[in-house]
Amino acid sequence: MKIRQSVYFFIRLNGLKLGPQSLSPSHFFPYHYCSFHMSNKRRIILSDEGAICVVRFVDKKIVDSASIEQLGEELNSLVLVDKISVILLNFEGVEFMSSAALNKMISLNGKLKAVQGRLKLCNLRAEIKEVFTITRLDRVFDIRKTEADAIAAFKL
Repeated sequence: MKIRQSVYFFIRLNGLKLGPQSLSPSHFFPYHYCSFHMSNKRRIILSDEGAICVVRFVDKKIVDSASIEQLGEELNSLVLVDKISVILLNFEGVEFMSSAALNKMISLNGKLKAVQGRLKLCNLRAEIKEVFTITRLDRVFDIRKTEADAIAAFKL
């Protein structure tokens, strides 16, 4: 994987701030510098599993309207700017999300379908999964229990 020189961002992993000073892949597992363009990403953390772009959310509660707008822009740019067509949204650590955030997921799904892309979701808390079920969005999205399950489902 080729690392872009212009990509410098910090991630938190077990309370540590990691950045360009520590580029050892072992420090980043399971997060690592992704081959996708990542400038200006503040609401999401990207990693890749082969051709699959795995998206993790920075916020535990996705409720603030400004943050949700920025999240939507970042997700949409993955498809429209970075030309990524296979995305896995990993909700590990997300405790709550508003209906406005759900709209961003629906929008992302539509943009991916327009380019024959694929989207899967994983690691949803029971409370969030229940919202998807009540709104019948569980019929729209392919929701998997774990990241490994979702990655395996992409390969089928």
